[in-house]
Amino acid sequence: MQPRAAAARPDARGATTDASTCAVFRQAHVVSIAELAPHLKNLDTERKRTSTLYETRHETHQAMSYCNQFTHTKDAEVTAAVRATVNKYGVSAYNLGLIMNLAPESVDELKTLIPALDVRPPLPRLGLCNRAGCDGAVLTTDVLVRAQPAVDGSPFESDESIQKMLDELRVFRQVDFG
Repeated sequence: MQPRAAAARPDARGATTDASTCAVFRQAHVVSIAELAPHLKNLDTERKRTSTLYETRHETHQAMSYCNQFTHTKDAEVTAAVRATVNKYGVSAYNLGLIMNLAPESVDELKTLIPALDVRPPLPRLGLCNRAGCDGAVLTTDVLVRAQPAVDGSPFESDESIQKMLDELRVFRQVDFG
């Protein structure tokens, strides 16, 4: 007896999705544009090979052009090494993708582009009064100093640990761009 193909299910917009498409999305993870570019090219090549009527969709062509224009490397080994390096610091998958795509070169640039990785908590919002119970914080000093402990969500303990990661990533840029 042959197993039945899973029935297509309508989504919130009424579009149908088969079980194999759902399985792909359940296994999905964050990828950088350097990792996406070869996948798009391989998918397009495979579709052209298997169907004489296939033409690259405009959206696919635009995505491939974007990836080729903004990727920081076209070398799969360098991309894998960059992913492994960032991953070793315990960065979330989402922030790992941001680091790979944005390729920050300094600690300040990284913290500006990805505030979740700032090791310092945000400055308190100050109200217009100096007593407890006001809408804002109590103003006790003229100078606000940020605390140094890591914020929940940031795997970095200090700016020095961020700099260490960026120094490791800089090596890959030199290898890739000569």
